[in-house]
Amino acid sequence: MRRLLVALLLLLTLPGHTAESKTAGIAWESWSDSVFERAARENRFVLLDLEAVWCHWCHVMDEVTYSDPKVVELIKSRYIAVRVDQDRGRTSRVATRATAGRRRSCSTPRAARS
Repeated sequence: MRRLLVALLLLLTLPGHTAESKTAGIAWESWSDSVFERAARENRFVLLDLEAVWCHWCHVMDEVTYSDPKVVELIKSRYIAVRVDQDRGRTSRVATRATAGRRRSCSTPRAARS
């Protein structure tokens, strides 16, 4: 248990592991079927961000893209932002299976087509 606490403390002190504070403008939601229901109801996209602590490019996205005020505003206006931790096992497998048959959810909402 002590090793786990030490590892967590070290992880929190490493540069680039402060994604939550850098993407504070984005209201990340957890994976759920209700997210897709809401997206259909509100005619919005679902932005599915699969992150991992070990993923360099995930941290780059947080530091560069998701911290850009223009990107934050665009996400707030057109997307429902969902973040899934790839290291949490079952959650990512469920997300992968559930999105496999949702090609329609990747299409452009009716309002954005015109």
